[in-house]
Amino acid sequence: MEYKTCEVVDGKAVATLSNGKVIEAQYALVCVGRRPNLDNSGVEDIGIEMERGKVVVNEHLETNVEGIYAIGDIIDTPFLAHVASKEGIVAVENALGKTKVVDYRAIPRCVYTEPEVAGVGKTEKQLEAEGVEYNVGQFDFRGLGKAQAIGHFQGFVKVIADKETDKIIGAAVVGPHATDLLTELSLAVHLGLTVEQVGDAIHPHPSLSEGLMEALHDVHGECVHSVPKL
Repeated sequence: MEYKTCEVVDGKAVATLSNGKVIEAQYALVCVGRRPNLDNSGVEDIGIEMERGKVVVNEHLETNVEGIYAIGDIIDTPFLAHVASKEGIVAVENALGKTKVVDYRAIPRCVYTEPEVAGVGKTEKQLEAEGVEYNVGQFDFRGLGKAQAIGHFQGFVKVIADKETDKIIGAAVVGPHATDLLTELSLAVHLGLTVEQVGDAIHPHPSLSEGLMEALHDVHGECVHSVPKL
């Protein structure tokens, strides 16, 4: 779903979505993106290859000039601090003789709003475009005792698994501490774990992490604590 228009009406931000739904809010946060600033940096003077204003690197983060590595916002990878941090570690290790690579399949995507929004791996839209068959499990925070106890029960956990292999290939969490909870599912994507492997793990009660377990169980229709949809 995308927004179609956004305008100020009677002092309010009014956005019309592509499905025709209209949302009114006090404020609208406009994100215009950013680009690398390599002006007068001298990278091209020493023969480093550039493409669309970014430094070109191989899978080991090395440029076409041997011994020179690049990371973060000046290369064509997601503009995220935790990605740049990992790239920095990998680049240093490779400069010291290793052949490490960054697993870009398992990058956590985090939005620090209220409620928090987090995701990792493939989305349903991407998988449909790629023709990949998948299964989905979902669980609402309303069904968690911990969420009820802390008074933050809006949100859900969604898990996407490859239909053939049962490996977890995508996930999303919306709700309290979503960006923290996502780590377990990011690890699952990174290690190529299956729904059964992660779902078999005992999760503490009461806790928000139970929502992950319930969503994993729901992938195969085995969730015993599902709540009616509103």
